[in-house]
Amino acid sequence: MKLDKREEKGVMIVTASEKIDGITSPELENFLTDLIQKTTSNIILDCSDLKYISSAGLRVVLVTAKKLRAQNRELFLSGLTGPAKDVFQLSGFYSILKIFDTTAQALEQE
Repeated sequence: MKLDKREEKGVMIVTASEKIDGITSPELENFLTDLIQKTTSNIILDCSDLKYISSAGLRVVLVTAKKLRAQNRELFLSGLTGPAKDVFQLSGFYSILKIFDTTAQALEQE
């Protein structure tokens, strides 16, 4: 997994590439927890380069969304495709998170 972050229009955009599984999910959780503590903005998780996510990765996404909501902030997801998109749809995350086709669309909703 590769993680990058950038700020655009006052929103932190985190790009997660390749796969998020039981081995890589602790790294993502630590990265996002640190970002939540250091910023006051909403976060967009750009998944356009994400090929796979396991249940451990889904847990990290859900925990992050809950932490942000407790601070009146939000987690948006963008760019889901292929098997990663299927996992989010089958797990019901589309009904509990704000998920957009592109990061640009997520920024418009911000």
